[in-house]
Amino acid sequence: MTTRDPTAQSAPLCSAVDPQSELAALPWTRHLRPTLAELSVYDVPPADPAQARMHANECPEPWPPEVMAALAEVVRGLELGRYPDTSGRRLRAVLGRRHGCDPERVVLGNGSDEIIGLLLQSLSSPGPTPGVVVTPCPTFFMYRHTARVLGMEVREVLLREDLELPDGPLDDALVARQDEVRLRAVLAPKAGGALQIIVSPKGPGTQWLVARRPGDIINVIAPLGQPFRLPTDPVPCVLVGGGYGVAPLFELANQLRARGCTVEIIVGAGDAERLHGVVEARRVSDAVHVTTDDGSAGEQGRVTDPLRRILAEGRHPAVYACGPMAMLQAVSEVSAEFGAVAQCAVEESMACGVGVCMTCVLPVVGEDGVTRMVRSCTDGPVFFGDRVRWSEVGTVPADTLGAPEARND
Repeated sequence: MTTRDPTAQSAPLCSAVDPQSELAALPWTRHLRPTLAELSVYDVPPADPAQARMHANECPEPWPPEVMAALAEVVRGLELGRYPDTSGRRLRAVLGRRHGCDPERVVLGNGSDEIIGLLLQSLSSPGPTPGVVVTPCPTFFMYRHTARVLGMEVREVLLREDLELPDGPLDDALVARQDEVRLRAVLAPKAGGALQIIVSPKGPGTQWLVARRPGDIINVIAPLGQPFRLPTDPVPCVLVGGGYGVAPLFELANQLRARGCTVEIIVGAGDAERLHGVVEARRVSDAVHVTTDDGSAGEQGRVTDPLRRILAEGRHPAVYACGPMAMLQAVSEVSAEFGAVAQCAVEESMACGVGVCMTCVLPVVGEDGVTRMVRSCTDGPVFFGDRVRWSEVGTVPADTLGAPEARND
């Protein structure tokens, strides 16, 4: 079946957060902590009289005249030239009597933002590891924002569809787990962002990597290879991630939606323990589908199950995938079946990353119909799925350009 390519431009597999502000260009901003430099400004836009912003605890109706008159009377009796009672003694006394507690144990704040800030400042620890904040998701934005300002790690528990906490121990529901380590490498000061690397400590290299501490310097060579191609027109897209392979799809989703594309993300893993990025996927997409092989989270099955249903509706000409090679092969086959274009970021061992060692080669059919052994690190890691000879990865097919001739010994 012939497939068409709606893509032409490129997006990096992973890119720095660009604050897009004049503030980032100021020389003193290089002294900011990386956790601050990558945050956006918390801004509440002016109210539209035609809107009822219930999420901001606003009342769109005007206050009764008798309430306004009572407030004016109170203001007339205030000594506005002096500091007020900063600790709110009278209010704390009333609240103490109302709730049967010692007024000295009542803390007042200028809105919940101040209370959240006081709480997290009181509980955070000095030093390179200020602490961990566990919050439900979705919830009030300021819990996460304030924690990140303080340099604390945020772990989120995804609420059920009825917005209740999931059944069972919360440890099982944490989106970020102990075996998952995020490393932040500060980029050039002008970039003002951070690169997030997600690894699981399996071998000597990743074990060394997760042993680094805040302030350690690591060498990074980037960008390398060929990225995903972006559509020239706003088309529906489906992104498929297996395990940690979903990580580079978040920034891709942001760029696709910025172009007007609708984005659905399929997140899959063997079991709930190995799922990654479900909460982040919900933030950056129009719809999320979760699958696990054993049914411990989401739909029981493979990522190709929801993919097949989505493509059967004929709404998604562009498919992007990152994950294990077997998954990429299955995604490519299902996509080709429905005439969709599949771009796959392959998972091959890359020793050098710059195309010298040739350990990451795999057989790929070129536009001229000729099979060549191409390097994943420089010619990839993104390839069109229908051009990779998946079943022969790890071998040199006999018809490959430059392949040694068969011997008839």
